[in-house]
Amino acid sequence: MNHERLKRCVGDRGAMLVEAAFVFPLFITLLFGIIDIGMAEFQTSQATAAARDGARVGILNYLNADVSGSSDQQAIITQVNARLAGQAATITVSCINGLTGSTALDCSSAIPDQDRIRVTVSWSYSALTPVMASMGPKTISGTATMAVLGEPTSLPSTTTTASTASTTTTVVGSTTSTASTSSTTSTTWPPGSCAVSSLSVSPSLPLTRQNKNSTNLKNDTTFTVTTNNAAPCTGLKIQLPTKTAPTTVSLVPGGGATWTLLVHSSDFAWAAGTNLPLYIQSSGGITLNGGTFAVTVT
Repeated sequence: MNHERLKRCVGDRGAMLVEAAFVFPLFITLLFGIIDIGMAEFQTSQATAAARDGARVGILNYLNADVSGSSDQQAIITQVNARLAGQAATITVSCINGLTGSTALDCSSAIPDQDRIRVTVSWSYSALTPVMASMGPKTISGTATMAVLGEPTSLPSTTTTASTASTTTTVVGSTTSTASTSSTTSTTWPPGSCAVSSLSVSPSLPLTRQNKNSTNLKNDTTFTVTTNNAAPCTGLKIQLPTKTAPTTVSLVPGGGATWTLLVHSSDFAWAAGTNLPLYIQSSGGITLNGGTFAVTVT
């Protein structure tokens, strides 16, 4: 009896070893397949993050971003490689016409807040398992697309010119000299960025309501904006500090560097206030350099 039981145990143990010999390779293949898929997804995430880092640099340094060897493209590549930590990759930079669609555009012709820059990062993936490898070569790829901004990357330069005038008055027995000094300060923004030089309002500020209980202005009012007339100065808007919430209205090109808006007395509701913010914005809703003002409504 014991001999028969021993033979049965040995037989069961042998069957288990045979089953394990069949199952173990399948288990290992499944395990490494899961690791393979996870590694590919991780690398895709890294490629997308690297492309996004490069695009963030490209929205400011876009003019020659699609020119091989240019400083703009090199700045993007450097930022991408900083994320990849030694991973060899192919980096492609291009510009796209408009905020929608996929029509290619030379980056030198891109307009801030109207066109986009696209950075694509890719490399070949080396599979860990024969099963994954048998599916053919796999390419890891990540893409990021952002609207170009073109805001200045340096502070504006300020120039102050001083002039001195003297006046001499001679009275019998004495001489009196008077000197006066005046200075003029001008701000120059970096080329290529749209900036506001001045805002004038007619009738002059403060904005006056018809009476203290009225939300209408007493007079029709004209806002005139003067810019530096840079190429990106297109589709400008003005954000008015109206009663319930700010109102954004498109400005009308007045020729050259000027933009205007005529606001009729009953166009909007106004409430009394001091130092209310008024903004001059790009077509994309970004406040321009020098485009922040404070107005008073009485």
